[in-house]
Amino acid sequence: MKKIIFICLFFIQLSLNAQVLRTDSIRYRLLESINNQLDVRETKPNRGPMVDKYLEEVHANLGDPWCGAFVGYNLTLQGVINPNSAWSPDYAKPKDVIWTPKKPTIKPLGGDVVTYFYPDLNRVGHTGFFEKFDLDGYMINIEGNTGSGIGVNREGDGVYKKKRNPAKVNAVTRYIK
Repeated sequence: MKKIIFICLFFIQLSLNAQVLRTDSIRYRLLESINNQLDVRETKPNRGPMVDKYLEEVHANLGDPWCGAFVGYNLTLQGVINPNSAWSPDYAKPKDVIWTPKKPTIKPLGGDVVTYFYPDLNRVGHTGFFEKFDLDGYMINIEGNTGSGIGVNREGDGVYKKKRNPAKVNAVTRYIK
């Protein structure tokens, strides 16, 4: 009898996971793709072969800041509906927010979008992708138009993996449904 119950539960779990597999495969492909872009670097300020591709995808001017374009390009590449914009505030719209440091309601998943607020700009000024939480509770993110140093810099020279304090994040938004 225990064996029959176990088999039934196994098949129920399999069917419940079937709908998760589609989003998981999109997240997996997205994370694999952006990890493969960690070598992208500018060849001159806000320009370079891949940087230009990011900007062209979102119909931005070549030479514009490109952190948002990096996000839009990569989500679009996976067939995910998103703001498709170079403007980082577009990735922090309240309707898409799932997590903030003050209200951590839904746990971020790899491939969700992180945004950072800049008081001197009085707006969101940088964006990237959440990858995971590390063992110390820090966020590991992949961001374009940032630098290799410590801190959130919005005018860097490439795509980098960054360790971020969750308290410094403005919000996490979800486009992969």
